[in-house]
Amino acid sequence: MSNQWVKASKNVPHIFGGNVNSTLRHWLDQLGIKDFVHARLNVHSIDPEQIELSALYFTRTYIGYDCLITVGKISDKVLTLAGLDHGALPPTNASKVEVEVAILRCKNYLARRMFHAPESHRPISS
Repeated sequence: MSNQWVKASKNVPHIFGGNVNSTLRHWLDQLGIKDFVHARLNVHSIDPEQIELSALYFTRTYIGYDCLITVGKISDKVLTLAGLDHGALPPTNASKVEVEVAILRCKNYLARRMFHAPESHRPISS
């Protein structure tokens, strides 16, 4: 099933930013994501005020969605500013090392979402 036939719902992974090309599809395959919605980023410029307006839109629109993944720095910045937990992939022209780290982090994000665990930045200590 290809992404353009998937009905948009809170249960289907939403991908923001980037282009749906073979590189992105390969990364999503590595994450086990076959069906997804490539959603509109809704950023009109990189002006900080516009990014804040976009973040406000995302906060209202995408709260409670099961899986949000960004591609590239702008989409990651918007969802981070919106306070939405999400997986972050680099631009499709990123280095192999950047991609490997991002894929691992996205796998961790997906595991958290599967078990409804909140993101924690506290270090593990004894």
